[in-house]
Amino acid sequence: MFPVLYSTMGKFTIFAIVVIGVVWGYGIYTDVESVYIPSCPIKKITDFDCPTCGTQRQIHDLLMGDFRSAISHNPFTLLSVLYLLLIVRQMKKKSKSTVNIILNLCFLLCYILWGILRNVYDL
Repeated sequence: MFPVLYSTMGKFTIFAIVVIGVVWGYGIYTDVESVYIPSCPIKKITDFDCPTCGTQRQIHDLLMGDFRSAISHNPFTLLSVLYLLLIVRQMKKKSKSTVNIILNLCFLLCYILWGILRNVYDL
């Protein structure tokens, strides 16, 4: 039975299923304040939130199905994921246009602004 499953699904699909299972199990059996989830080194050193602070809590909440709480931890992360998907799409096309450079610079500017604004206005 398993050789048939292995040949029809492929290595990548089986790998993806195993990774999803491990991540889901990790989300189920760990707490957000667990020692297995490291804290942000920038937050520890400077007491400022970096632009990606809250991403681990967000992933944990998404695994638990708490979407409202996940968005509240760091809404910029969701935009970043969409942007990364766009980048992957552009990489498959292998296009290096001026638009890509402008998009990358805009994302970098938004990333820096988010890091500043979330600390100034306590977002």
